[in-house]
Amino acid sequence: PALIFCIAIINFKFLGRRRSLFLCFAGGAVCCFGVEFWEDYFSLFIFFIKVFFKSAFTIMSLYTAELYRTNCRVTGLGWANGISRLGVIVMPWVVLYMLEIEPNFPFILFGIVSIFMLLALLKIPYETSETNLDEIRLTAQEESPEIGNIKNI
Repeated sequence: PALIFCIAIINFKFLGRRRSLFLCFAGGAVCCFGVEFWEDYFSLFIFFIKVFFKSAFTIMSLYTAELYRTNCRVTGLGWANGISRLGVIVMPWVVLYMLEIEPNFPFILFGIVSIFMLLALLKIPYETSETNLDEIRLTAQEESPEIGNIKNI
């Protein structure tokens, strides 16, 4: 269901990549906080948390690949993927510890992290859907001339 949802929202022209990612993180945050307030619908919230965060991960991979310069795209995505896998290894132990404190504490923490992601998304100045990657690079140089001065890796 998450990938079907992801494909559906990415293909809406008025949403694009950035707004789709914003929608996924906002939906995930609302569902994470919903677990705390409406415990009767726990299973439903868990389902939507999974859908929103899996969709966000998929869109983020696509959006990140489009934001990196061509000569450092593979390195950037490799590092991002490696760090995310490190988080996958560590997170079950952190969640077990948080469950001892409060059963719904992991959901609150994930909701707070989602809000931080929403704020970080607001700092990205451009949308990449239906845009040539070279045009994105030129737009970035016009907005921030120092980007053109970065040396090749």
